[in-house]
Amino acid sequence: MLEKINGFDENYIGAGIGEDSDIEFRLRLAGVQFKSIRNLAVLFHLYHNSTAEVKQNYDYFASVQKRNAFACKNGLVKLS
Repeated sequence: MLEKINGFDENYIGAGIGEDSDIEFRLRLAGVQFKSIRNLAVLFHLYHNSTAEVKQNYDYFASVQKRNAFACKNGLVKLS
């Protein structure tokens, strides 16, 4: 399924909002159904300081949501 959506979008920079929210959004557009593992798994998440890249990534993710296409252009295959 990752090949169908062209993998992770490499336009995101740094840590923060971006690649994880993006890939979930695009997988859902492609028809993947998720199951919650809340209270079934241990989750570790590193804290990331807010950086200038966070706003850039947030704005880019908003454009991805507006575009509403499940395949990214800058992923496994570089599309024009």
